[in-house]
Amino acid sequence: MDNLNRFVSIAVVVAVVIVLGLYLSYVAGLRHPLNATSNASVQWNYAGSYPVAAIGGQCLYYNSSIYCLGVSNRVIGYVNTTYYAAVNPDGSLGTWKAASVYPDSTGEQSCVQYNGYIYCTGGYNLTYLVSNSYYAKILPGGSLGPWLATTPYPVRMADQACAPVAGYIYCVGGVPNYSSAYGQPAALSNSVYYASIGPDGIGNWSQSPQSYPANASSIECFSESQSVYCSLARGYAPIYFATVSDRLFYASVLAHGLTPWNSTAAYPVNGIGMQGCASQNGMLYCVGGSVLNRTQDYLASFYYAKLSANGASPWEQSTQFPINDSPTCTASPTHIYCVTRSPTNASQVYYAALPG
Repeated sequence: MDNLNRFVSIAVVVAVVIVLGLYLSYVAGLRHPLNATSNASVQWNYAGSYPVAAIGGQCLYYNSSIYCLGVSNRVIGYVNTTYYAAVNPDGSLGTWKAASVYPDSTGEQSCVQYNGYIYCTGGYNLTYLVSNSYYAKILPGGSLGPWLATTPYPVRMADQACAPVAGYIYCVGGVPNYSSAYGQPAALSNSVYYASIGPDGIGNWSQSPQSYPANASSIECFSESQSVYCSLARGYAPIYFATVSDRLFYASVLAHGLTPWNSTAAYPVNGIGMQGCASQNGMLYCVGGSVLNRTQDYLASFYYAKLSANGASPWEQSTQFPINDSPTCTASPTHIYCVTRSPTNASQVYYAALPG
């Protein structure tokens, strides 16, 4: 009997070791997705620090300048100052300057750039959600004109993802109720709203009959070939990823809304969200991300895919980001720019030539 007990004990220990080894290998694979040879190497360059200790926020590119707004600071909360920096011919950045102050001290609003104007809608001010919408003209020399109020979003919402297509803005998902969204995927929205945009601001909003395939927030949407792409389909509550998918979804623009959504090229690393993505020249570029939540298991991966009216090409790898982070990124015709936003790495700015 003693021999039998000894044998059972040894077997249990061996089984535990095997399972632990498999788990650690799986986690290592998630955290280090770029062990394979890169298809297109680039060099990441340090471009200094962002003017404030930024957490979150959004950056946009237009006419040789980068604009960032909606950032939060863990000491003073959301920062309503918009900052911009000129892009030099070699890809480096000039000095960050303050532009027009955003009317609300909010973050997690969604902003787009279209034809020399920046349009923003929704957001969260650490107390309640807002539906306010504003727009500002980008002036010669790179600064912004005053922010002007325009048609509010149909509902109070934060973390929706918007993209401009052919004179319209399309906004997807979001968090309609922060108090109930923690850990509750059903509390997130799958609605799609759209409105015209122009020099007079945002027109009347309409709801597309084609909802997004999942309740989701903290996704990013882009336009290409008269289509809206959203990367990636992840349902996100403020602390935990409630549901995460590796699928990239897209829908074509119709006269009244969008066609049904289609899935395309699966992201190479499953189970992550909060990548910093940017589109330019018909390509989509995604950097970093978080495996579990906002505070741990950040990645340094860098993937890109070609977009078309019929979906995306398979993702390819490039040189990993200098640090593990979940940055906010934008792209010029030649370079990608990322501002780090994890609590331990906030406000570092890096840039690299676009691969592909």
